[in-house]
Amino acid sequence: MLQARIHAPVRYNVRVDGAPAAAPGVTAVAARTGDLGWCLICDHPRNAGVSVTNGAQHYAAAVCHSLGCDITDLAWYELDSMGKFDELQLMGSSVGYAPLVQDGYKPRSLEAFIARTRQLPSGMPVEAVEVIQALVELFPAS
Repeated sequence: MLQARIHAPVRYNVRVDGAPAAAPGVTAVAARTGDLGWCLICDHPRNAGVSVTNGAQHYAAAVCHSLGCDITDLAWYELDSMGKFDELQLMGSSVGYAPLVQDGYKPRSLEAFIARTRQLPSGMPVEAVEVIQALVELFPAS
């Protein structure tokens, strides 16, 4: 997805055949069981548009529109422009952020995120782990 400016609509940044377009933007990875699930919204390190931090509610609305669900049906997470995981609390037009902390894991880490989502009803599908690992590898080691 890509949002050029804060008041511009979110565009799906893929070609008609589903392959990625040339310009990096924001990627969403979601898992659902029934009506409940989770979604990770990830900034690409070279996102030329609005960051997830500044446009989370717009990106979340676009994801929900695509999935045909309500924003409250998903637990929301962010992989920020520094490669760190946060929890998002989406409350209407405002967004709250909290570092992802999971007992027994380094805060804001991929391992903490995987452990957290495995506790949710939708779990952590193997395919999602592979995609998220590839996203994390885009970021320089911190």
